[in-house]
Amino acid sequence: MILLRTGDRSATVAMLQVMLNCCNGQTALEPDGHFGRQTAEAVRQFQRSRNLSPSGVFDPRTWSAMRSFGNYAIVDIVDMAYSEALRIKGGPQNFRTWCQSRFRELYPNKPADEVERTANQYINKVLFEADYNGGFFQRMQALGGNPVAVTDPYRAFSQITAAIRERSRNTNIVLIRFQGHGGSEAQGIAGSVEGLTRMTRLDIFQETLLPGSRPVLEGNPAENHPRMIANIRSQLMPWAAVEMHGCHVGGERLGGRYVSSTNNLSDYANFFMLPVTGSPASQIWNSTRNRTADYRLEGPVISVVPLGSTLSWFNLMSRRSVSTGTRPDTPSP
Repeated sequence: MILLRTGDRSATVAMLQVMLNCCNGQTALEPDGHFGRQTAEAVRQFQRSRNLSPSGVFDPRTWSAMRSFGNYAIVDIVDMAYSEALRIKGGPQNFRTWCQSRFRELYPNKPADEVERTANQYINKVLFEADYNGGFFQRMQALGGNPVAVTDPYRAFSQITAAIRERSRNTNIVLIRFQGHGGSEAQGIAGSVEGLTRMTRLDIFQETLLPGSRPVLEGNPAENHPRMIANIRSQLMPWAAVEMHGCHVGGERLGGRYVSSTNNLSDYANFFMLPVTGSPASQIWNSTRNRTADYRLEGPVISVVPLGSTLSWFNLMSRRSVSTGTRPDTPSP
């Protein structure tokens, strides 16, 4: 459930280079984030050692072998708020009936046909999102992954924190991927198509909630503030990476070309103290035409690392664990 190949440049490639150094023993790749000829040859070396076709492409089958070797794990954080809403209401038809009734209560003075049309637009959006995200979640499970279902917009960050802590007990987490709608302002977390719970600059750097600051953070602030997940770094391998799979988190498309921006990614990298990668392009997951869209960022990618240099960061972090391939019990810097 990962695909990296010659020509790729990202912090995730640097993470792979450290893993290859761990798994191949004598390999001494520089973790510079560039998937060049040396990295491709190191992938072939590992594939031969596991009786795999030596393609030089780090594909899901190669990942499966490496995962077994180092007890490594990729954790996908998936927006499943709409799937949960359907489950609570007893399925799509019951949800449709409930929703139409609710809209009539909310808009008693509007024409009935207008209310019904508005309700159906909302209902169809929810059904589409539930099917879209649910299909992705199921495929990640089928590929051997252990995705996290974020089901409650008002407890999203406590759900993420608890799930990562639980998974880190038995596996060495090397990559976190946030799967949800994004934009030039933020990566969505739960109910993201409606902009419910997101990680915005205001949220991640605001120590406590200000009165009336954001209606999305209703409920118990102790369970739904991004600060809750700021410490996940201590649950991961020191050389782990993060990917934001929302659309345009790394910039946007203007005038027919991609305009990259590191603003969001820099905020996230400093917030997590982890390398973060995103893209200015639209992301297509659950695509029947292109299954690699499930686990590979589309379009140009941008990575930001806390120390500024990919090589310096990953060299520093890999020294903590490359000899054993395990996560040391050390506090985050």
